[in-house]
Amino acid sequence: MWSNKKDKPLTSSNGTQYYWYYCPPGRNNPGSCSLSIDAGTPYEFRLEREGRGHRIAEWLGFTGKFETGDPVFDAKVYIDCDDQMLCESLRNVTALRRVIMRLFDNGIKIIAIEAGRLKVVPMIVRSWLGEEELELLLADLVELKRLLPVIAMMTQSPVNSTRINAKIFCYIIIALLPLGAVATIFDMLQRWQLIAPLSFFTLALEYALAVIALSLLIIKMVFHRSSYGYDVLKTFLALGILGLLLCVSAVMYNINMRCDNSPAQIISEPVTGKYTTSSKHGLNYHLRITDWHDAQKTFSVNTESVTYNRVTPGTTSLYMRIHPGYLGFEWMEGYQVVSQ
Repeated sequence: MWSNKKDKPLTSSNGTQYYWYYCPPGRNNPGSCSLSIDAGTPYEFRLEREGRGHRIAEWLGFTGKFETGDPVFDAKVYIDCDDQMLCESLRNVTALRRVIMRLFDNGIKIIAIEAGRLKVVPMIVRSWLGEEELELLLADLVELKRLLPVIAMMTQSPVNSTRINAKIFCYIIIALLPLGAVATIFDMLQRWQLIAPLSFFTLALEYALAVIALSLLIIKMVFHRSSYGYDVLKTFLALGILGLLLCVSAVMYNINMRCDNSPAQIISEPVTGKYTTSSKHGLNYHLRITDWHDAQKTFSVNTESVTYNRVTPGTTSLYMRIHPGYLGFEWMEGYQVVSQ
């Protein structure tokens, strides 16, 4: 009877056609499930249980919330939609608010119309619903569909500029994380090595924090009057901050090296030791030399296993090509192993 395919219609004992979606929990997936019926319209909205995050975002001015005037409803429901006709219907139609509150009281956390379907998302992820619970939820969904502002659904243009802007912002924010991760991995595969990585990443963090602050200001300016601002802010806090940190570091890393056209300085230092470190990707190999800036300190050079195995401390030297760096951070272009 149950299916984990969104597009396979099922029929209840009362003859109501519905869709049940279930994604089981995994190692990095909390799982999800939803019950939906056809809404027959491209019109979209989402109602959520209002939580602390919604209230903080509203208090900070990152999002605007429509108030129906019903204190119990307004304290419990966040209206993620800017359509005036829907909002006015929620304000004026008591029966509409009542069925929404009943769904939330019966364990639903999200009510939405997406891709032409009216759906509810339970708070507890499960692979099935009991027959009685299913019939009660379907009855509420059918009643909710009947009470929704049909005129608004039929006349509302599916193109909502603010919602489109919110989706574009979210897509850009989501793309920052894989882009920054790929750029960081690409940089790690280069033979370039920063001489003072801590100083570099401290400056990169300062620039990233400035970009993050600017991004938050833009989000606030664009969406402070829109309910869609919460989704944008939530996506930015979850993915955007880390993505920006990675992207800013990768950009500065490449500018420092690729824009540095100065001739290399050849520095020779004997290998005084070697060691390995472990990571989830395996062993990392390092050669230890004396820091040419301060004889009392040592400097570690990353290398590969082949070079590591043929190096003998005390009888091998490294000839390194050092550049000052476009941003002022010294970096090593490469090195040559020479046996004495």
